[in-house]
Amino acid sequence: MSLIQLKDVALDPILRDIQLTISEGELIVLVGKNGSGKTTLLRCISGWRLPDSGSIAINGIPLANFKPTERAQYISSLPQRLSIHEHISVQEWIAFGRFRFNEPHLQSLKRARDLLTKHQMAGFAERSMATLSGGEAQRAGLISMMSQESRVWLLDEPANHLDPKVQFDVYRQLISAWESGQTMVLTTHNINLVTQTAPIDKHAKIKVVGMSDGTIDWVCTLHSDALCDHLSDLYDCKVSREQGHLLFHPPSETQV
Repeated sequence: MSLIQLKDVALDPILRDIQLTISEGELIVLVGKNGSGKTTLLRCISGWRLPDSGSIAINGIPLANFKPTERAQYISSLPQRLSIHEHISVQEWIAFGRFRFNEPHLQSLKRARDLLTKHQMAGFAERSMATLSGGEAQRAGLISMMSQESRVWLLDEPANHLDPKVQFDVYRQLISAWESGQTMVLTTHNINLVTQTAPIDKHAKIKVVGMSDGTIDWVCTLHSDALCDHLSDLYDCKVSREQGHLLFHPPSETQV
């Protein structure tokens, strides 16, 4: 079922003629070179930036018509890197993620503590957000999204700046949430973090969207035979597939 619909969305000079449907339970992976418009597109979907033209609707209702608490029911966002300099505890910060709920603050704090415990971060509850490493902050950011209980997660390079182990931990957590029914749209420069953490038998259900020059060039599944050719054209290098994983080959000397 269609949840969010983008029609003819444009934001000069970054985005043009964007057509995209986000359906309940989908995992959409946005790929493209730097400057292709991926981050700006997520910001438009989240409501942080308004397009110059076109429409973005949730369940047929224009996104601009939603109050912040109403929008938070549907959409939550995680940027490439959290920059929180205030001395607020991890537990308090995650509890604030529940601002859309009409509940006592102590109840929000309990929910935050329960989530931290569930995801092996109970020891960070009283730590200041400003003292966390990049990986720790990203894990806290994911828990905050869970705390908000929105229907769609928007994630911009969710494993950016993280060491390899933490990258895999983050993506395993995301894939697990998606398999449990969470709808999400994420950008990545390393699509193999998806191929290596999502079960191969689920690749046909993962939608890959290729962007360049501010527009969507193509859409296919992670399993599609056409994906390698699409990625080869997108990144100007040969891409092949081996045992479900994508191999990016360096350009030959004649191509350099």
